[in-house]
Amino acid sequence: MLKLAFYLGLIVALHGPQYSRLALSFLYGRRWAETEGAASTLGGFAVMVFFLATNGILEAYTHAVMTPSELSSANLFLLLSSFFNVICSITLQAYLGALGLIVANCLTMSARILYAIYYILRVRLKGARSLVLADLFPRIEVISVLFFTSVGTVFTSSLDAWIHLGGGVLALGLIGAVLWLRESSSFTKLKDLKRRKTE
Repeated sequence: MLKLAFYLGLIVALHGPQYSRLALSFLYGRRWAETEGAASTLGGFAVMVFFLATNGILEAYTHAVMTPSELSSANLFLLLSSFFNVICSITLQAYLGALGLIVANCLTMSARILYAIYYILRVRLKGARSLVLADLFPRIEVISVLFFTSVGTVFTSSLDAWIHLGGGVLALGLIGAVLWLRESSSFTKLKDLKRRKTE
């Protein structure tokens, strides 16, 4: 599940900002697309999807397996991260406007993600770290394709809207093909897990 969330979040984070202006133009018209800060804020939300997806899966797991004392420590950390979020939001909003709130949320969720990973590796799994990291995190080939297609869509964003849209479809097709070739075993395990739960 974590790997799937990681991939989906990265696809949206790396390609969403390039299509935020186009999405606003199609959905709400050119006036909204050209409003100052609208496209960048929507692009920021696209990046935040990655942090939301990763943090959601990790915290769901850690909170499900923690002991009562560990949960108390985790809740204290969440309280501290909330204060951190408020301070970052107030500070960054003064410089970046609405985008500052998104950046503050991404920073806070990054801290929460690191806390969850620390707990999983140091407390739950102890000696099996290298095996688990190799199993949980994305393959380098997929990451390379994601960044390559992201650069491609940055280039097409300066061209005609339909060419840019076609570039996005092509990028998604290429990403889907690489995922199918390199991660089909992971998706099969996920499908088997879902089937066992319904039986």
